[in-house]
Amino acid sequence: MATWSSLPGYLSSLEKQNGAGAYRRLIDEATPLMPQMARMTRRIYDNLMLATGLRK
Repeated sequence: MATWSSLPGYLSSLEKQNGAGAYRRLIDEATPLMPQMARMTRRIYDNLMLATGLRK
C-alpha cells in the first residue's frame, strides 16, 4: 500500500472518491488484515503451482 501512494494521482483520486483522510483510513483498516491476506495469497499460489504441475 505504501507503494500506491507514490503513483501519480493515486492519493488525490482516493480522496476524491472517499473523502479527506482516505489513505490513512485505508492503512488503518487494512494493516490488521495483512497477516490473513498473506496466508490466503500463499495458499492460492501454492494451489496454482500444484494445479498447473509446476510443483508436485
